Amino acid sequence: MKHREHLDRLRAIPGLATLDDRTLEAVRRAAVPTLVAAGTVLMTEGLPGREAFIVESGTLSVRHGDDEIGSIGAGGFVGELAAIDGAVRSATVVCETDCSLLAMSIPDFRRLVADSPAIARRLMVSLTERLRQKV
Repeated sequence: MKHREHLDRLRAIPGLATLDDRTLEAVRRAAVPTLVAAGTVLMTEGLPGREAFIVESGTLSVRHGDDEIGSIGAGGFVGELAAIDGAVRSATVVCETDCSLLAMSIPDFRRLVADSPAIARRLMVSLTERLRQKV
């Protein structure tokens, strides 16, 4: 895939569409496109985190204990809490559908957030949206 095609693919993800080319290039360098089948447990509550993800397409179910507490779709972040604070996973996340994800190692995720104010702001918006849904 050519450079411009990579950026256009990223720009098509909700929440990333308004980012400039420099920021999209930083995402492209940090992320590994990953296809995950429906039914796959992406992360398990209580276990250490090794990566964070941006959802390109598909739907993820978020579970705390036996309760489904939400879902995350295209443009959403998942795994970012453990990536930010280094704590264990706060929820189990399962792919409800086949998913296309952008996977980032914890160091790459942290570097992306530190170096890209637009990504940091997008991440904060995502977190506040989830907090507001809980109230």
